[in-house]
Amino acid sequence: MMQQYFLSSQLTLPENWSRHIHCIQSDIAIQTQSAFCWLYCEGKGWKEQARRLAMRNIPTVVVTSSVQMSEMQLAFVLGAKGYCHLSTNTDTANAIVATVLQSGIWIPQTLLSGIINSLANHPQYHLHPQFSSDLTERECSVTNYILEGKSNLQIAEALGITERTVKEHVTSILRKYGVKDRVGLLLQLGEFHPMQPRNAAGGQAGGQSG
Repeated sequence: MMQQYFLSSQLTLPENWSRHIHCIQSDIAIQTQSAFCWLYCEGKGWKEQARRLAMRNIPTVVVTSSVQMSEMQLAFVLGAKGYCHLSTNTDTANAIVATVLQSGIWIPQTLLSGIINSLANHPQYHLHPQFSSDLTERECSVTNYILEGKSNLQIAEALGITERTVKEHVTSILRKYGVKDRVGLLLQLGEFHPMQPRNAAGGQAGGQSG
């Protein structure tokens, strides 16, 4: 049976976390391969611990008290499979574990929205002409807001509907495109075209001069 650990040299296990999670101060205390680690990023030691856990193939999610894009990028570079806030509730924590164990990664909604927006507005990204043909009018509206990087709450406020209704629309949209998350949806709705190299004169390569 997989054992979960909360790794922190200073912080005790927060009340919002499951009591089935063991609180430890060093990754050395993990003596089994059948483990899942929540690593609290504090000081400098967490980086080395993240590396060691990755080398041992122990799925690790970095936990932070302040969500930051740069910190998340570092966590993934070090081998972490997810990144979340310390205030994460039990239901979300369970969803994170399930996602990571299915070879997925976990990104906080606050950062994911920004990533989606950046990708959707990338100059090399182009939507497929008929991307909305299988969607209802409301689902098209929700999809457009997703491409703008809006969260479910922001979409709900913009459309004057409940956040629960937005979640239902998002679930339907993802199911229609056969994807699990918003990044997968983005890749289904369009594609990235390579930039055309420029020739020495500054024009696009492959064109006719004249």
